[in-house]
Amino acid sequence: MHYRLIYLVLAIGFHSQVSGQQAKEIIQKAQDRYKKIKSFSIAFDYHFKWKLTGKNQSLQGKLYFKKENNIRYELGQQLNITDGETVWQYSEVNNQLIIDNLQKKTKSLFMPRYLLFEYLDKFVAEVIQTETIKNRPVYVLKMNPKDKDDFVQSMKVWIPSDSWITEKVEYQDLEGNTISYEFTHIELDQTLDPKLFAFKAEAGMDIIDLR
Repeated sequence: MHYRLIYLVLAIGFHSQVSGQQAKEIIQKAQDRYKKIKSFSIAFDYHFKWKLTGKNQSLQGKLYFKKENNIRYELGQQLNITDGETVWQYSEVNNQLIIDNLQKKTKSLFMPRYLLFEYLDKFVAEVIQTETIKNRPVYVLKMNPKDKDDFVQSMKVWIPSDSWITEKVEYQDLEGNTISYEFTHIELDQTLDPKLFAFKAEAGMDIIDLR
């Protein structure tokens, strides 16, 4: 019995090492893929589940990205834009615009660099399973933050082996809420209008300038 227990512990430990190494290789391939991309647009389904109430919210959104930090994030009645220097956050609900300087080291998932490029620096990863989606293997990675005070407490990422482009992200925040982004349509290296990454305030808006 003791020998079986020892064997089981060793087997689990070995599997964890292999799974962790495989995860690093998958992440590296995904990072290398993204580093070659100059721009992209992503349509996604967004789901939010409150831990306390169990209620769910589902929305559709779009994310536009152009190197280096030109980003436009549309979700419901919320719009976030940055040109790499300034951030505009506009809420259609209350017609309010918040303007601020971009914090280059922000951990927000609004910044694709944090979500797509910093896996190895910010998380300890392991492959927990492989799913078959649309007739090709998709790796499911579990990501645990190295910083326990991080707003992402745990995360899972789905990366297909044919493109190495993330297709789904699911994570839990500090309050235990579950948030997921499922990418439904991805276009790479298309020409994006510079106007996507700028915001022009209009008369009547409630403007809060924090610069």
